[in-house]
Amino acid sequence: MFELFMIIGFGLAAFSAIANDSIQTLGTFLSSNSKRPWWLLWIWISGIMFFTIMYGWSINECDPAFGRLAAGDKNIPHPLDVNVNLPVYAQSLNIAATILPGFGPVIRLPAAFLFRNYPEDSFANEIIFGDFPAPNIKEPGDIARAAGVVPAWMDKFYKVAFNKEENSQGIFGNTVMDTYEALLYAGLIDDSNEDGFKQGMDLAVDKAKGLFYIRAVSQMLGPSGVATPIYEITPENSRMFFLETLADEYRSIKASNNYDDTQALKVFTDRYGFNPLALTVSKTISIEKFPTTEEGYKWYQQNREVYEDYPYVAWYLDPPPEYAEFSFTAYREGLFEGKREYRTPEQWAIAKNKLLGAVALDKFERDLGIVGDNTEPARYVRNRYKKELMDKYWGYGQPNIVGSPNKPTIDMQITQLEKMVKDPALQNNKQVITINKYLKQRQMVIDLLVEQGESETAWKQSNKYIAVRQILRKYADNLIDENPDFGPIFDQLLAKELQPEYEDDLLLQLNQGNNR
Repeated sequence: MFELFMIIGFGLAAFSAIANDSIQTLGTFLSSNSKRPWWLLWIWISGIMFFTIMYGWSINECDPAFGRLAAGDKNIPHPLDVNVNLPVYAQSLNIAATILPGFGPVIRLPAAFLFRNYPEDSFANEIIFGDFPAPNIKEPGDIARAAGVVPAWMDKFYKVAFNKEENSQGIFGNTVMDTYEALLYAGLIDDSNEDGFKQGMDLAVDKAKGLFYIRAVSQMLGPSGVATPIYEITPENSRMFFLETLADEYRSIKASNNYDDTQALKVFTDRYGFNPLALTVSKTISIEKFPTTEEGYKWYQQNREVYEDYPYVAWYLDPPPEYAEFSFTAYREGLFEGKREYRTPEQWAIAKNKLLGAVALDKFERDLGIVGDNTEPARYVRNRYKKELMDKYWGYGQPNIVGSPNKPTIDMQITQLEKMVKDPALQNNKQVITINKYLKQRQMVIDLLVEQGESETAWKQSNKYIAVRQILRKYADNLIDENPDFGPIFDQLLAKELQPEYEDDLLLQLNQGNNR
């Protein structure tokens, strides 16, 4: 009820201000210039508004309201120092891009088709589309919005009215996840059990509806509209940080610690005083590898036929560098093409708890020194702790997440990889040459085992072939030294065929001890 009054009050205040200003300023201006052509008055008024907003945008770090609507002291507080900011963007820029001659749908829609293969940062795209993404000509909804048929505020009202709550996907679902995340860090949600999860999700959905209504009303009334909410948190060092900034900080720490979640978590927690893993869980799930960076998307545009022929493994031919810039256009196309799929808030929450449980278990095993130890005492201690984690993180221990899409198996990907390296058109590709070297070494192992009467897969898990697996890992390390781009395909695909290295090291030590 409180939120309903808040939204009604916001709408009345916004309408009163706009209606009053219109009468006092535009009314006087139009009355005193009634003898002049209407179109001349329109150009004059629109021109002043446009240049005022653009001036404010350029000198105030993309704030066209000259700080009057900035977050600053106007944060909406939540308990335990978690705040939500409602940043404002220039709705009139959207109006200009839709109505003004040269920037309307007559230009934007054909341009989206003609320049669809151009880089996002190309001169043509920046002139025509500016900071807004080009319409996706394959998506009817994007075309309707670009043509002005479905205003953004109307689309938001529709999404709230017909949302699927914890099973929502897309923009509203993402808002629910962000809100759930903020409420979790504010201590208002305890999802250690199913009842707590359901109560927390109901609260997040309710709050997300309120935020969506505010955005819809502000965009309907204009000229400035509220953009996606940005959450902040104050950790133990008493400095305010955006949640997204902290997520990026954790990813950087993880990269500098050889992508070790347990070690990265320790470094981050020592520095900021809280667990950041919930911030890192993606709102989408990857089904097939598809670029999400500007560099990767350029390569995809130049080599579409490779992705069409080898959709499971084409991404590995041009893995992104660490410094790569995120591409929203590539991310959106991956969703539209079915390469990625939105998670629902419920799936996201379970994925979060599964990650928290997995990292907690890894830390527990390291602290006790039982990593890879399969003796009966170690299994007893490990399984007992797993049960504790299941009570702490609801969803941890479940074999899968209900509703998640099926992904290609390791065998399916490697079969396609073997086909790709034989493609005559790719024989000069450096990455294909390196992959081919590894696959030949791998095939030599398989052929040798078959000659000895073993199965083709015996080398993958059997204790008898620890040395064989270590030889393959060493060979892969040498290939990575020659070609660092081979690292992602080995770590994310080929190495998954092999029993974890730490288990092989332990088994090797045990075997050596038994032979003394």
